[in-house]
Amino acid sequence: MKELLKKNFGMLCLVVFFVLILFYFIMAGYYSTRFTFGTKINDTYATGMTIEEVNANLLENEVRETLTIIDKNGECSTIPLVEIGYQYDYLQSLKQIKEKQNPLLWGICLFRQNEYFASANAVFDETLLETRLLVLPSYHTDLWNEELEVSIIEGEHGYELVDPTKELLKPELATAAVEQAIAAGEITIDLMALGCYYDLPLNDRNEQTYQLWDKISEFQNFHVTYIFGDETEYVDEAVTSEWILKDDYGNFEYDIEGDLILDRAMVEEYVNLLAAKYSTLDGSHRFLTTDGEWITIEGGTYGNQIDAEAEVDFLIGMFQGNATDITREPVYLTQALDQGTDDVGDTYIEVDIENQILYYYEDGVLQLTSNVVTGNVSRGCDTPSVVCYVYYKQRNRTLRGPGYATFVNYWMAVYGNIGLHDATWRREFGGDIYQTAGSHGCVNMPKENVALLYDMVEIGTPVVIY
Repeated sequence: MKELLKKNFGMLCLVVFFVLILFYFIMAGYYSTRFTFGTKINDTYATGMTIEEVNANLLENEVRETLTIIDKNGECSTIPLVEIGYQYDYLQSLKQIKEKQNPLLWGICLFRQNEYFASANAVFDETLLETRLLVLPSYHTDLWNEELEVSIIEGEHGYELVDPTKELLKPELATAAVEQAIAAGEITIDLMALGCYYDLPLNDRNEQTYQLWDKISEFQNFHVTYIFGDETEYVDEAVTSEWILKDDYGNFEYDIEGDLILDRAMVEEYVNLLAAKYSTLDGSHRFLTTDGEWITIEGGTYGNQIDAEAEVDFLIGMFQGNATDITREPVYLTQALDQGTDDVGDTYIEVDIENQILYYYEDGVLQLTSNVVTGNVSRGCDTPSVVCYVYYKQRNRTLRGPGYATFVNYWMAVYGNIGLHDATWRREFGGDIYQTAGSHGCVNMPKENVALLYDMVEIGTPVVIY
């Protein structure tokens, strides 16, 4: 009985084995015309699908309506695909993928996933395509032309090189490249990426222009940043381009070594313009009064005076030494506490003659207000409207002049013989006193106020009188 059972079990196993073998080959036959297990094509599940079915699926999931042409500047032009008789499918690429799959190995695919990319193959009317391409804006700019010349122009930022010989389009080569790309299934085509642009070989004339440009570039490569308080001025290409020596006809002049020549007169002209703008000594000062009115005050002893000759020598020396990217404060013959066009700054004494009031500001904060008495108008001793500064301080001084000798406890000289001082002989300050009983030109203050001011003010502090 045991022998019979063993024999029957063996026969059963053999039958099962042959059934499994038969099933495996039946499935192999099935997958001979279909994609095997675990097949994904263009992110689409394709297991058990025929080439035609996958093609239809891919076409259904993708809509192609226009051809996009991108030029070197990133500008896009579009052409409706219907206008060039465009048709496409994935059949050829899908056949190549199917040929890579062995249907007899379908069982192995149960345990792994195979991902593929299928590219489209397109057909179109080349004549229609060429006609549409030739009217695109990109086919009418930057075209290959052997007559193009490199030039140098003088612009807002100095001399500039204009080179139209770079990245030129050859329409016939571009069209061939576009056709090849479309045939491969591309509908977004970058002309630069396809290599449709070419540089024109330099001829002798353009080569000479480049040689001159090298000299100009080297000449213009001189940068200085001038600091005037909170303001800056830049010596850059826009400035140094004017420093190249030219003849009466505007042509560049060269030294015996063939290099461009620095025009000292133009350097002097530039420095003089800086001095005119930032040398405030003996010039005009715009000032915002405590009452909120902008006024202009001419003359005085306070201000900056640039040493123009020293600056010219500095610039030429740095230029000839090939130095660049310099940050510099100019040399001053006379230097105020602050530089720039607003050299009065935030710490100053303000004397309002009309209202007979003195203010003292420190770092923009009002520290002291005092009534004053200024020069006697009726006697022609008016206190002048000037911008000056405290150039001397003294305690217990006797002021002397024609017919008088007056002792003061606090003396601050600001403009010649004119100063700020106490006037203990006065009982009142402010009002209209100065019209008929004013000072000899000084600014009289109450003793307690001038004492405070004396301790706060430093030598050099600007004094604005108006």
